[in-house]
Amino acid sequence: MRRDDLERLQEPYTAQNTERPSFAAAIGVATPNVAALAEEILNDLDPERLGIGWWAPYPGTSRRILISDQLYLCATNVATNIIEAKLHLLEALDAGDRQEARVRGAVRLSRAGVSFALPESTCPADDLPELLRTMHIVGMARALASTLDCIGAVIIGVLALPTPILKSDLMKARNTLERLGASAAPLQADARTRITEAVAAAGPLGWETWVDHYRNMLVHRGRRLHTATLITKEVFIHTPQGDIVVPQNIVPLLPNAPAKSEVQAFRDGGSEHFLLTENGWSTLQGALGSTLFAADRAAAILRDVWIARRNEPQLLTQPAGQWPDVPGTASSFQGYEPDSIPFGPTQLTVNPAFVKRLQAAALDDASRPAWSGFD
Repeated sequence: MRRDDLERLQEPYTAQNTERPSFAAAIGVATPNVAALAEEILNDLDPERLGIGWWAPYPGTSRRILISDQLYLCATNVATNIIEAKLHLLEALDAGDRQEARVRGAVRLSRAGVSFALPESTCPADDLPELLRTMHIVGMARALASTLDCIGAVIIGVLALPTPILKSDLMKARNTLERLGASAAPLQADARTRITEAVAAAGPLGWETWVDHYRNMLVHRGRRLHTATLITKEVFIHTPQGDIVVPQNIVPLLPNAPAKSEVQAFRDGGSEHFLLTENGWSTLQGALGSTLFAADRAAAILRDVWIARRNEPQLLTQPAGQWPDVPGTASSFQGYEPDSIPFGPTQLTVNPAFVKRLQAAALDDASRPAWSGFD
């Protein structure tokens, strides 16, 4: 991490009013509305009626437990992912600075003219800056898209949409809302309009699709060429030999249509750009800001819906289709050295929220056997 960023994080927390110190606020990615919505959901987990108590008797006890807990986890992990995105950006910027320092003498002016020669790598450490820069850009893209995935799941849960919540994303949530059309309940229709407006206000047209496609290209498919350009800095360096070193900024350029394969991008390159014509750091900073804005604005909208539903539970019924597979898929994987670490705890130290989740899921020792009889 760059020295300025690290020094900022080393400043002591200062409590403001009665609020707890926030790491997210310290790095500029606080999401107060997300936190408020997550707290509302946590407070409504009911150890007596199980899951979100005021949903009862819908959508059946086992599904109410599973959907409720997933909803809470996704609400809390919106903030987790946005923090990780910012940390990846800070680390990518640091790696970029170190890469620039390594190639500082690549461009020179001499009597013979302009020369360009990247330094030879003499050890693996010489290759680290470029690899780390790429790795953290990939990590940031993953975290931003995961933020949108989580807010999509929260939309599905809070608006009682008839689609599975476990494997969800923002696009699926919005498409489900659109498919409801005129059959949408007033709460759903109003939220659909307000969320659409929030996403549109968060950034340039198509920003959320670009974030999702860029993650998918990096994570699920063969990665396209990582492209960068050199931009000359204003200060030149004169060497004792009479040459002039021309320092360069290494500026990443990101794909404008990451859903395309590399061949498709180059095929179409004659008629359209296949790269965004802006500094890639600006693209990433902008995507972070757009994701942060949209997620927190959506959370504020969804909190209004949540409170309205709690006050009048008959407004929306939680659909069973949000959790089709109650038993879940068993895993045959037992690790690479099974039983090499003895683990049989009789006591755990956990956050109080985790205790409430276990109680609302009937997972304390006394309640666990009841699962066999849940509907």
